[in-house]
Amino acid sequence: MKKLYFIAWVIAGSEGQAITAIKEAVCATTGCCHALKSPPHVTVIPPFWMEPHRISKLRRIVEEWAASYPPFVWSLDGFSHFDDRVVFIAPFADAPLEEMYRALVQRLQGNPLRLKLRTRKHFHPHVSVAVRIPNTDTYHQCWQLVNRMHFSCQCPQAEVAILQFNGKKWDIIATAPHHDG
Repeated sequence: MKKLYFIAWVIAGSEGQAITAIKEAVCATTGCCHALKSPPHVTVIPPFWMEPHRISKLRRIVEEWAASYPPFVWSLDGFSHFDDRVVFIAPFADAPLEEMYRALVQRLQGNPLRLKLRTRKHFHPHVSVAVRIPNTDTYHQCWQLVNRMHFSCQCPQAEVAILQFNGKKWDIIATAPHHDG
């Protein structure tokens, strides 16, 4: 039976805790709690279905991909949104993110996995704090809340994570570091 996975840069440490606190405030104020089902992260590959017995191949591909790029720092600064359904923290990185995204998609769609992925024309990194916002009124309530907050930080990012949905939330099941040189 297939399970649901996604691949992301997970934001850990005090920066991750601060983002989780924002998600919790959004949840308590607006009832939009879906973003709390996953750790703070920047999605590289959105959710896809795969048989669990293929996880070792997936892990190997992600490890090789991550190792081919050096570590980099995320700058998180301010809030933005996609329409009135998603509110996020805007990340920036001194890294070739579009190239990295395309390279991983190519590896995952090729041998040996041949995954069917929902690919995007352009990579648009974001750290969601509210997703699946049910209506415009709730969106405005959420947007007013985050606009009263100020969020800015630097996040050293050394690992990519593979996450699996357990039926209630997303669990990190593997990590892969970036490597210098």
